[in-house]
Amino acid sequence: MRSIVTSHLCGSVLLSLALPVVLLACAAGGVDDGTSQAAPLPGNLTLQRAASGARKCPTSLSGPINLPADDSVHPYSPYSDEWFYYSTHLETDDGLKFGFAQIVYTLLGPDSTPLEYVDATITDHAEGKYHFGGRQYAFGPATVLPGAFDFAIGSERVKGGNGHDVVHSEVVDGASRYVVDLTLESEKTPVLHLADGFVNYVSRERMSATGTISVNGVVHHVHGHTWFDHQFGPQLIELSTVQNWTWIAAQLENGSELLALVINKQDGTQQYIGSYTDEDCKTTQLGAKDFTVAATGSWSASPGCTYPMGWNVRVPSKGIAVHVSPVIRNQDILVPGQDRYYEGDSTVVGSVRGDAYVELFGFCAP
Repeated sequence: MRSIVTSHLCGSVLLSLALPVVLLACAAGGVDDGTSQAAPLPGNLTLQRAASGARKCPTSLSGPINLPADDSVHPYSPYSDEWFYYSTHLETDDGLKFGFAQIVYTLLGPDSTPLEYVDATITDHAEGKYHFGGRQYAFGPATVLPGAFDFAIGSERVKGGNGHDVVHSEVVDGASRYVVDLTLESEKTPVLHLADGFVNYVSRERMSATGTISVNGVVHHVHGHTWFDHQFGPQLIELSTVQNWTWIAAQLENGSELLALVINKQDGTQQYIGSYTDEDCKTTQLGAKDFTVAATGSWSASPGCTYPMGWNVRVPSKGIAVHVSPVIRNQDILVPGQDRYYEGDSTVVGSVRGDAYVELFGFCAP
């Protein structure tokens, strides 16, 4: 889940939250909806095989969202909001760890002209600091390619499609400078979360990441894994129903992925949306009866701005009882007068270990 605020416009990763979520899984595994029969798939998946003949998880989707076709930038409209989001956990050959987030947005600006912008952050574990170099903008329509995307916004470069992506980022925060160059390769089946005509949301929940990170001029080789989200459609229509949300995307050491999202709506109701994808790409949809997320503390970023902080997450049907903790507390993205949200590199401990990113939106005014 991501947020966008540009003057009077706001957008998010999950704006049509009251609508049901549709999750795709491997064609072989089907969808587990908690009953004895598998829920119907909204489309067919093409099973990919390696040259050796070994089975792999499907890498394409066919249905309400078609991949790779829908990897492209989509047409603009007065209420459209599209974003391409990477959250990445990296480790150098000598054991240094970093969190890296890069988020590209496209929409119409207040004067109805096309606008692109990008937020990029680094969480330096050894330093114990979070770096956000400021939002960068490009004015004009995004490049439209068949089944692919290609962005150049300030110092940021994002190019890819069909689960084969390349990213470049330069995060300059005071005297600290980080330059990231990564090649990303999808390892799991894309998961279709929602496609209702307003909100179209798909994820590649585990991509291998290899490349380099330069820290103040010192280059390190890195490896790790990325969670990639792509959302598009006239989403701005529905944000007005949302008060705030807590979004947790966890990549677990057993090869599975967990999405746990709790949305507080302005009418006082809550919406729970989640999924669990096992190592064989079988995705189980999770609802309010299937998982819990409970904050165990809080952190005040500034006067009048308090985020929940630290979460117990439980999925009894999957034997999951974990605690998610931010690597450091201060991972707040602030664009004064426009936008404020939390995008935090986190760790997972408990019944299974892993890494996570946590997004908190709607808790603090910009």
